[in-house]
Formats: sequence, C-alpha cells, structure tokens
Amino acid sequence: MKEKKALAKSLEAPESPEHTAWRRFEAWKVTQPLAAVMAFEREMKALYPSIQGQAIYLYYIKHLPDQ
Repeated sequence: MKEKKALAKSLEAPESPEHTAWRRFEAWKVTQPLAAVMAFEREMKALYPSIQGQAIYLYYIKHLPDQ
C-alpha cells in the first residue's frame, strides 16, 4: 500500500508557483478578519488591474502584511 502511494505521489506533476502562492494566501486569509481580507484584496486589484486568474496570487504573497 505504501508503495502505491509513493508511486502515485511520484507521478504527480509538481505544484505550479501560482498554486503554491494561492495556498500561502489562503493560509494567511483564514487567520485574518474578513474586513482585513476584503480591504487587502481590493487594494491588490487596484494595484494590479490587468492581472487575472491564479496569477494574481503571485502578487498577493509579495504584499502580505505578515511577510
């Protein structure tokens, strides 16, 4: 059973930088009040209006207050 899990894990594609950034942002987000998260997202969307999709999380993590 352990061998099957190890094989399955080895065949997975490596995590994209966007997905890693999303996971870091989500981890930060759950520790913050909703108003702080909404203000942060509004500010980031104002700073980076042309960035869409998961790529925005790469910019989010550069500006996280706890960093």
